[in-house]
Amino acid sequence: MVRWVSREDLEAVARLEELCFSIPWSKNAIEEAFSNELYRFVAVEEKGSVVGYANFRMVADEGEIERVAVHPDFRRRGYGRKLMEAMVDYSRKKGVRDMTLDVRVNNEKAINLYESCGFSEEGRRKDYYREPTEDAIIMWRRDI
Repeated sequence: MVRWVSREDLEAVARLEELCFSIPWSKNAIEEAFSNELYRFVAVEEKGSVVGYANFRMVADEGEIERVAVHPDFRRRGYGRKLMEAMVDYSRKKGVRDMTLDVRVNNEKAINLYESCGFSEEGRRKDYYREPTEDAIIMWRRDI
């Protein structure tokens, strides 16, 4: 089930950050973003537990997807796609026309997911990521 993240879910979100990212957001950073009206957090739940989450922000008619995380034990079940679809659908209803995201150049599974959701590469950022150092691919989905 896909649903909005509640304050009670922030501990689970912080655990997913630790599991899924080499440089995770701190619990404090998560709480600050969660409290900011520009940000939205969506979760995917299985049997009452948050097994994935994503966050995005909307400014004017643009959206930026910042995080997409699915617990390693729950990958390959379509949860990443459900999170992506929820963010795009909500953004479209709120007047967002274009959405962007950054992804590690070597994260082929994520790149394939994003491309299958209508995003395409429009640029790169050299040495954007750390631990390990990698370029970022900048992807956009226009006219959502």
